[in-house]
Amino acid sequence: MPLASELAAIRLGWEDGCLSAPLPEPVRERLTKRLDLLRSSSKPAAVEAIEEEIAKLMLGFPSTRGVPVIEVQLQVRKYAEDLLGVPLWAVKDACRDISRGSVPGLNPDFPPTSPRLRLVVNSYVSRVHVEAHEIKQVLHAPILRPADPAVWEAIRAGLVARSRELACLHDTPPKPAPTPEQLKAHYDNHGLQFEAKSKPAAGSTSQADT
Repeated sequence: MPLASELAAIRLGWEDGCLSAPLPEPVRERLTKRLDLLRSSSKPAAVEAIEEEIAKLMLGFPSTRGVPVIEVQLQVRKYAEDLLGVPLWAVKDACRDISRGSVPGLNPDFPPTSPRLRLVVNSYVSRVHVEAHEIKQVLHAPILRPADPAVWEAIRAGLVARSRELACLHDTPPKPAPTPEQLKAHYDNHGLQFEAKSKPAAGSTSQADT
């Protein structure tokens, strides 16, 4: 399953912001690597690199032909200054899609204004921020442990089975099934919590096993 689909499936199974079962270790590792990649992609681009992308974008519009070179250079510099602070990949993606006419609301015969281009670029950056936020929520979400020990054991067994499936997909040997004590210690090390959710019968005062 693609990582994005797996992340969406995990979030759909949330209850009160908690996970119903611990994340399989291969999934946790993949999410952690993806988060590191997203964080590293936020490095601001140099103004010279932005200018190069803007200049290439402007060359594709008929309305810019015949404009004096000095005027084009000043315009390119103004656009680049208004885009300072954003990563280069976002500028490239935005310019590519604008050049292809795939950005709704833009006239294909005229380049977008500087503020409009900044909005397009920001929309690309926002997607990365949203994904990073969702991954962090999943990685640090507490575990909502069922009150019934049998249900918890079934969840643990499913976790082990899923870990083995993912290990096979990534050509790594499956890990032995963790004991309940090892499982709790592992998630304690990650700063996670076990929150028991009990539904005692009428008149009963018993508490869930934590």
